[in-house]
Amino acid sequence: MTSDRTSTSGTARSRAIRTLIFLVILGVCILGSSSCSNGDTIWTAESPAPDGRWVASARTVETSGFGTGDIETDVFLKWAKDSKTPEHILGFVHDPRSVSKTINLSMTWVTPSHLDVTYDGHATVDLQVVKYGDVDISLRDLSSTQKNNSQ
Repeated sequence: MTSDRTSTSGTARSRAIRTLIFLVILGVCILGSSSCSNGDTIWTAESPAPDGRWVASARTVETSGFGTGDIETDVFLKWAKDSKTPEHILGFVHDPRSVSKTINLSMTWVTPSHLDVTYDGHATVDLQVVKYGDVDISLRDLSSTQKNNSQ
């Protein structure tokens, strides 16, 4: 009689362990899939070159998830008459301590082959291409000039 009880409690314990392992794996999968989302686009802009050959575009994306949420702004450049994917030319990671979700990014074509991009800080430059094709790309952090002017 003792061996029957031991066998029954061993089976119940084994079943409980398998159920617990399944629930842990399911929880990890659910958390993992929610934190790997593409995020929400919270701002976009587009700036065609004066001669119409190039188009600069930018977007700010906010992602969320368990320990992985952040805000990033990216700038892209592409031929206006081409269906290829735009090239990533600038990337910014926003300062998580900033209360603003924007870096006040602006794209201005100085000439048909010179794109000037400005922003007001609160971000780290993660990617910077200075020339793509025949386009020179300049980047200015306006918050540093504001600091210098106020001193």
